Amino acid sequence: IYYVSPKGNDSNDGRSPEKAWRSIDRVNKGYKGNYQAGDRILFEGGQTFSGMIYFESKKLHGTKDLPVTFSSYGTGRATIKGDMAGFMVSGVGGITIENINFLGPGSEKGGSGISIVNETPTTVSGFRFLDLEISRFTNSIYIATGEIPSKIQNIHIERLSAHDNASGPSLFGHFAVSSARSGGDYGLRDVYVGHSESFNNTGSVISNMCTGMCFMNV
Repeated sequence: IYYVSPKGNDSNDGRSPEKAWRSIDRVNKGYKGNYQAGDRILFEGGQTFSGMIYFESKKLHGTKDLPVTFSSYGTGRATIKGDMAGFMVSGVGGITIENINFLGPGSEKGGSGISIVNETPTTVSGFRFLDLEISRFTNSIYIATGEIPSKIQNIHIERLSAHDNASGPSLFGHFAVSSARSGGDYGLRDVYVGHSESFNNTGSVISNMCTGMCFMNV
């Protein structure tokens, strides 16, 4: 377990609340460069952290059964205040995000509260997004694959409140391949969304779409 607190210090080892890290920049560097399956990164509840959590596949080694988890500790939820995005990964699975608020710079500014993209010719799996509030981004949650055969599967979204964004949760399998569905090649599989709300979203900048939720090739 790794702890992050405004009262911490990035020179600490992060392994206890008393030795917490301080910044998202330190979180992004990982422990000895990465995080292993089952690791938990906990932000102090009731506090705000500025920046974007960002990882490439070589830094996260979670699995569907033993994910790398990002959550809060103490009282209340932590808030991640992103200038462009709140959480972004590419080409990696085994991730749980729970009990965190994501606050953006404004729905017209671009970026996503959570962005999960896979443009590799592989399948990444194991995503759980639980008890989250996401507001003031262009996309609340954006999940997309690249060209066939890239895939993302095992996506579970529950108790999400997405509001005052341009778009609600937007899930696109093979976004650039509109004919993929007719061939049975869905880019996103095993998707669950439940007990969630999406409201007061203005619509995407391209067209007045996705005020609720958008799914394509799922």
